[in-house]
Amino acid sequence: MVISVNFHGFQRMVTQTREVQIALANGTRVDHVLDAVQERFPKLPLQREDLIITVNDKVSTMDQLLKERDTVSLLPHIGGG
Repeated sequence: MVISVNFHGFQRMVTQTREVQIALANGTRVDHVLDAVQERFPKLPLQREDLIITVNDKVSTMDQLLKERDTVSLLPHIGGG
């Protein structure tokens, strides 16, 4: 299956793109996508505790199963004070 992964903010600077298509096996979970992205972009910092991950614009858990044409967005945690 093929899914889309969207990047935001600093992630776009590192990856030099807004989105990539990744081919994965059926039954892939969100955490497997992070592993695939990290393998493709080793300089991209993807600390899981610092990300909000959405699948098709809905907040997701790491164990959510994905299906063909899903869109995963890696939203960096924004903090301030």
